[in-house]
Amino acid sequence: MSRLRRLRRWRPWRRRPGTPVLLVLAAAVLVGLGSWFLVEARSVASGGAGGNAALVDTGLTTEVSGQVGEALERIFSYSYDDMAATERAAQDVLAGSAVEDYDLLFGQVRAKAPEQKLVLSTTVSVSGVRTLDSSRAHLLAFLDQTATRVDTGKSSATGAALSVDAERVDGRWRITELVPR
Repeated sequence: MSRLRRLRRWRPWRRRPGTPVLLVLAAAVLVGLGSWFLVEARSVASGGAGGNAALVDTGLTTEVSGQVGEALERIFSYSYDDMAATERAAQDVLAGSAVEDYDLLFGQVRAKAPEQKLVLSTTVSVSGVRTLDSSRAHLLAFLDQTATRVDTGKSSATGAALSVDAERVDGRWRITELVPR
């Protein structure tokens, strides 16, 4: 077999007229995908997801998560014999509409806790910062709560989920809105 025949057999695209069309289409798809990825990358860099510090600033994310988590534990834990400590904690960590919402809720607790001899212990089991910039944050927090009646010794456990908005005021994160989930 001559060398020319072997070369013709080796190049099957010459026999198939659709092969160049497929190559052009594949190149067009690759160029389109490359352009799309470039546009998306520029969007992220110019304020898309890049504007959300929760995704890129681990230090700030850890700071807000820690301070808000500690605040939630303080304001949702109380003892029937020292309700004032919880009220002081609320004054330290709440601002905006969260103050009024908390006062409504805590007013009911303040009335019932002494007669029920109730102690509530709250821990933040998981929290996640959804959006964050230098002065505002939006978090989702899951709380584990254990209520104990001192007079009967009975305990019960429950969980709660809260959507939390916080603002940085004088270098500290203060809760400005609490929404049960």
